[in-house]
Amino acid sequence: MTKAMTAGKEDRIPDKGRGPEKKGWTRILPILLALSLVFSGLFSPRALAGPEEETAESLKKLITYYDQVPVLMIGLADDNQIIMGKGLDQPRAIASISKLMTYYVAMEAVQAGEISLQAPITVSAKAAALNAPGSSNYGLKEKMTMPLEKLLFGMMTVSGNDAACAIAEGVAGSEGAFVERMNKTAQDLGYKTMHFVNASGLTEENKTYNQSSARELYSFILDLMKKYPQVLDYSQPTLVDEPEREFKKETTLKEFMSGIPGMKGIKTGTSVEAGSCFAGLFQVTSAKMDQTYDIITIVLGAPINDARWRTTKELVDIAQGSFAPHTVVDGSQPIERLDMPDAQEGSVILYPAKTYHVFTYANANFDVSYTIDRTKKAPTAEEEVFGTIHVSRDGKLLEEIPIVSHTATRSAGPWTKFSRGVEAFFTFLFSLVS
Repeated sequence: MTKAMTAGKEDRIPDKGRGPEKKGWTRILPILLALSLVFSGLFSPRALAGPEEETAESLKKLITYYDQVPVLMIGLADDNQIIMGKGLDQPRAIASISKLMTYYVAMEAVQAGEISLQAPITVSAKAAALNAPGSSNYGLKEKMTMPLEKLLFGMMTVSGNDAACAIAEGVAGSEGAFVERMNKTAQDLGYKTMHFVNASGLTEENKTYNQSSARELYSFILDLMKKYPQVLDYSQPTLVDEPEREFKKETTLKEFMSGIPGMKGIKTGTSVEAGSCFAGLFQVTSAKMDQTYDIITIVLGAPINDARWRTTKELVDIAQGSFAPHTVVDGSQPIERLDMPDAQEGSVILYPAKTYHVFTYANANFDVSYTIDRTKKAPTAEEEVFGTIHVSRDGKLLEEIPIVSHTATRSAGPWTKFSRGVEAFFTFLFSLVS
């Protein structure tokens, strides 16, 4: 059950402007406000208190390949919040998911004016060599010329390793120089486990490979989609057909698009070292609250293709069936009207400083309590802090939100203070005889 507690006297919203009805409203308004806060979602669940790994463990029976897939997670797409996961901080090979960073760095160069999307890029012998049987490729041949925009399309739709190499060379002059940009970008974004050795995600001859933890990969995908939302456009085609050069191939996401409802993107990856990997964006509807929202799922190191697809589908099903978005604290809903006898206004209405949205189990219970400073004296400023909202679960503090007033107060004049004192005196006398 949710607990609402305040420090000091429990007088609730005495309305100074209602004349003789003041005493009745003093008693009734606390009840009305409590009901308002309940229905507004103030006592709704907050984020999970325990580690994400514990959440994944609790849902182990719902994931067929739980023991075989070392890394899996679900996170929100509009907020950096992981709602369940396993092995989130393990640096893992990510294979062609690396191409998301290749795309990001190339688009940064476009945005900086270094190169345009229409700039022609000539395919080198090194890039053409990656057009090999059994390898993801865009069918590029040496000395072929294509605009950067088309190479990006080939890299993202059919996961062309040859296209990734050509992009790197066209943007930075060499793949090595481009990889330096990739690592510098990861460093600038604050990532510690993310590291790249090439633009494609292939394993090098010396057995080095691109890697990242799921937690940092998830955060990067949020950054990517926020800055370059058009990256999701590459997820829509199911077939790339370019008859002028006799190239025809299904896209890497076709299987996902048809097999999992709500699929919106974003990238697959497969190699011996990485296993079968996928980072996906899905629109789901909560079965508990009939609300629609977007999630990101990540699966790394699946031993076989079926484990990748099945685990992803089960993660989506879990998100729809077990979790739901909630508003824990609604910043538009008042907490109480605080009596301030020394203020010209007589009182001030207190509000949460912000709205607090979270995503968690649909039936989770959290405690919400208040600490309010009832000794404050006028004058007070707009947005002055009067206290704190405490959100906790199982005795663990999860969040603290300031309690503020949206209006200022002025010091009451001598006559106002005198008349209020007289009024309070006679109110006290009547209470003794009533």
